Amino acid sequence: MFIKYRKSSAGSVLFFGNRTATAFENDYIAGPMPSEQSYMNKTIRNILLFVCLLPVATKAQFETFQDSVVQLYGVVMTADSLQALPVVSIMIKGQNRGTLSNDRGVFSIVALKGDLVEFTCIGFKPKTVEIPKDLKGNQFSIIQLMVT
Repeated sequence: MFIKYRKSSAGSVLFFGNRTATAFENDYIAGPMPSEQSYMNKTIRNILLFVCLLPVATKAQFETFQDSVVQLYGVVMTADSLQALPVVSIMIKGQNRGTLSNDRGVFSIVALKGDLVEFTCIGFKPKTVEIPKDLKGNQFSIIQLMVT
């Protein structure tokens, strides 16, 4: 409901109620009725409260996520002669992310604690390693030995 009034030569005349009939050219909306004003105040208060608390909740989630991110790096070598293996595929299992080892067998990838990392290379058996969930810190080094 809105308060409507019409300009007239004698002054303004207020119309209360829900006038949904055809509006006149000189009709103006003065504002919401008191019951609607209360509803709008509650809605605005709830929106402001949500906007104010959103960064706190987001920060807590980000800190939890940030604590579980791990920089995994290491070297892939043959188990029998300890020679570096180039072009070994290192994939995070269940995701479409991965990397290759360089010509010295060195690799680096970002993963989460608890992720399974799969090492595959032509001519060698695939190997899967789990990053410990209770790992202290955010770095994990590994020397992966591949067996034929």
